[in-house]
Amino acid sequence: MSGRAIKMILNRIRVKIRNCGDKDYKFIYSITKKDMLELVEKNLGKWDARKFKKDFNKKNIKIVEHNKRRVGLIDFREQEDYIH
Repeated sequence: MSGRAIKMILNRIRVKIRNCGDKDYKFIYSITKKDMLELVEKNLGKWDARKFKKDFNKKNIKIVEHNKRRVGLIDFREQEDYIH
């Protein structure tokens, strides 16, 4: 997906998947913290905003939009033996 967005229909809902841009950082931070805070605090102690910013790589992230509104993200990270 180099520069172009993918448009698709999932369960009769039209979505667009596009590359992440600098303007998406706040959205990604917010949604990730909301979804992961409890798990992070349980296993790592506390949420570390500086570590999140340091590890943030927009090249790994795709933004999911519905009706021109960001509704989610896909974060691809290639590990030695799997992709998540």
